[in-house]
Amino acid sequence: MKPSVKTNGDNSQPINYRRPCVVISFISLSLLSVSIITFFITGGLLYDGKHTLKKYFYPSTCQVKDISYHLTWCTARWRQRFRCYQIHWHVTYSLLQNLTEYCDDQFNATIQSSYARHYEQITDAINAAQEYQVNMSYACWYDTRDLSVVQWYGSYGSAGLILLICAASFIPLSILTLCFDGKRKLFFHSDRVKCVDIHPNEPWILVTLYNGHAHIYNHDTQQLIKTFEICDVPVRTGKFVVRKNWIITASDDMFVRVYDYNTLERVHQFEAHSDYIRSIVVHPTQSCILTCSDDMTIKLWDWDAQWALKQTFEGHTHYVMQIAINSKDDSNFASASLDHTIKVWQLGSTQAAFTLEGHEKGVNCVNYCLDDDKPYLVSGGDDHLVKIWDYQNKTCIQTLEGHSQNVSCVAFHPELPIILSGSEDGTVKLWHSDTYCLESTLNFGLGRCWTISCLKCSNNAVLGYDEGTLMIKLDREEPTESMNELMDKIVD
Repeated sequence: MKPSVKTNGDNSQPINYRRPCVVISFISLSLLSVSIITFFITGGLLYDGKHTLKKYFYPSTCQVKDISYHLTWCTARWRQRFRCYQIHWHVTYSLLQNLTEYCDDQFNATIQSSYARHYEQITDAINAAQEYQVNMSYACWYDTRDLSVVQWYGSYGSAGLILLICAASFIPLSILTLCFDGKRKLFFHSDRVKCVDIHPNEPWILVTLYNGHAHIYNHDTQQLIKTFEICDVPVRTGKFVVRKNWIITASDDMFVRVYDYNTLERVHQFEAHSDYIRSIVVHPTQSCILTCSDDMTIKLWDWDAQWALKQTFEGHTHYVMQIAINSKDDSNFASASLDHTIKVWQLGSTQAAFTLEGHEKGVNCVNYCLDDDKPYLVSGGDDHLVKIWDYQNKTCIQTLEGHSQNVSCVAFHPELPIILSGSEDGTVKLWHSDTYCLESTLNFGLGRCWTISCLKCSNNAVLGYDEGTLMIKLDREEPTESMNELMDKIVD
């Protein structure tokens, strides 16, 4: 598969370096043309850095192929009052794998000895940071089969050569007005993740897995600290109950199980539904949990009453995929169903308060906005759409399009004006919750995204994928250092 490379400028034929006059003339005319066009586009706000010649080639099965050249031009520079059109490259998680895999004698032998010190320093810096950003840079791809290295022609010298030869996977990110981005913090490899939850007081992440296990990870030490062998079927949901020192899980054997997360002992278990259990929510003030199931029902259970069934909510005509409690009024909750609807319920009432219709296919996920000024719900469905609902007016106020497969999880971030949506297309999209513009698309190459969890007083988000659990930091992008400044810090 060819890597995705985003370029601006002229797409020309390979330059013959034996004809320098032609090269110089070509570059001069091209830069002049791009400069004039860009000047009018940006109203005179031109980037004041260097023009660079971008050289890249695609990985092939046996040898280097398809060498081409592109002129790169940033159409606007970074200013405090003009935070827009910043073009940069973000090195993905695969960079760390590439560095580990190819830091061997064969790879080092292809690099001249004078580059070795720069190579080691840059490798250490990238591994320590776990992510890297480079501005106005070359994207140089080498053949991952035979480790061929392309002759380098650049203005940043040997350090730039080694940095970008090591960085074999670049993904272009479009930075919009507020420049929100997701930066990888840590990754835990596992079987397919079905649910994640974040402990509000401890640095813990609860992860429930398709293989029937549940794990608790410490995201400070990046260690697996507790493992629960729940059952032999998928554990689709799990939650912390902090005031009881519990985790509660539900699985495809229709059982709810309760464990003390300090002693790892099972406190209780009971059969809760007649079909797969999809979701659990813990009531924030009462001694209750809500569960929903493929049996099309939602049930309320009270642990202070020996886990008695207090109420059953019926009305959906297909699987109930997820439930969410309204944090602004915890007597209300919403449910998402494959019957194409979202229903809003009142505890104590046997009928749904109202039904929201608008998705063309099944609805997989639903969540409430935590902002007091926004009586909003967000939902995602098999129609590949994310919808924003005003539950006071009972109307859909916005539809967000962009995913190419089923949307499996959605969330309003509790601290940032961001809506997150995860999909079976492998991407997580960040949407601005005021403008509803797409801020960024994240693809870490970990398979389908199944679950998202965020926490108050934190900019972090935890994502669950086919291949494991990822914690990212969401933040406004700050001005990054120039390539020359970056190299001065690394090489000197």
